[in-house]
Amino acid sequence: MKRFRFSLQQVLNLKTSQKYQIENEMAALQRQKLNIESNLNDLTNQWQAEQRALAMGAGRKIDADYRIRMGYLDFIDQQIVVENKTLLNVVKQISTTRERLAIVIQEEKVIKKLRDRRYEEHVAAAQKEEQNITDDMVNQRVVQDILRSTLQDK
Repeated sequence: MKRFRFSLQQVLNLKTSQKYQIENEMAALQRQKLNIESNLNDLTNQWQAEQRALAMGAGRKIDADYRIRMGYLDFIDQQIVVENKTLLNVVKQISTTRERLAIVIQEEKVIKKLRDRRYEEHVAAAQKEEQNITDDMVNQRVVQDILRSTLQDK
């Protein structure tokens, strides 16, 4: 039987490689998203702690400590805005990466189905060829047996 050779195997290998690359990219983006969410949580906790500290000292005069705390609160607010924008960008990247991954997976499935169909056709053709060879061998034996019997009869 002839060896099966799929002409699009290199394309299939490329699609599989792309799929793994995109999956790794997706995992990195997910880790980045988790880090940003953790940073946002930390910043929120810091902001709340500073708010509580300001509330405790609300009866005092405006002094340097109060101004420092207000400045720090403004800084935390700015950091939260920056982290939210970064998080939004990462979420968009995850969405587009997920779409790319879905496309590559679909293309890979189509090529695999084509490969399987071609392999089945190859096996069927090989079986038919083997059957033809077997039929020819049987026909030759029958012809030889007929010739021998006719020669022996004479």
